Amino acid sequence: MVALNNNTGLDGYLIINCRVCNDAHTVYVNRTDYKNWADRKGLIQDIFYYLSDNDRELLLSNICGKCFDNTFKPNDE
Repeated sequence: MVALNNNTGLDGYLIINCRVCNDAHTVYVNRTDYKNWADRKGLIQDIFYYLSDNDRELLLSNICGKCFDNTFKPNDE
């Protein structure tokens, strides 16, 4: 979902539910950047350079940072 938000300086936001924990996360984006990414006009890290790694991962995989870290823990040997 992309919706208008005039309070952040960015003109849109996404509400994404984590597919593991089902918590809703809000990610603020520039709507033009979102369209460019959806149209595959660049790499996510180049288009959304202003988002955190966790927010970009949420866009890509629908997995929040906490669940990603829990799922992909390094093996302690």
